Amino acid sequence: MKSQLLVQLATISENAAARSALAEQAKTEAQRKAEQAKFDNAMNGLSERLIAAAQHEPSVRRFQVYHTLGMQDMDDELNRKVNRSGKGNAFCAWRDKVITEQDVLTNMKDAFRKVYEACEKMGLEPKVSHWWDGAENDGFEIYITW
Repeated sequence: MKSQLLVQLATISENAAARSALAEQAKTEAQRKAEQAKFDNAMNGLSERLIAAAQHEPSVRRFQVYHTLGMQDMDDELNRKVNRSGKGNAFCAWRDKVITEQDVLTNMKDAFRKVYEACEKMGLEPKVSHWWDGAENDGFEIYITW
């Protein structure tokens, strides 16, 4: 009776572990698909969009390819650097040059990194900056100049 109970408990434990692993795998796959969708959205027709932007507004020599909201697509180390700076947020840390373009390049990940690297491979010489909408939204952006 006792050994039968131990076997049942072991089976229940194995089943729970398997369900947990499957749930984690599904979550990881969903994150990968979301990241790929962001990348695809940024890169889809990029050449045509750059040409159209240059022709439509010749005096504007800058085009935003991709942007994040907050610290999304950034490694936690960049967030820690902002927090340790005493500036309060990424906007102030960027403005006061506590964090630099090199810091962002070092700590970028996910779709942000893929878009940046794809732009480099296309020979576009992408640049990174901090953006702010004047209200409550901010983040980092990849842009092209000509």
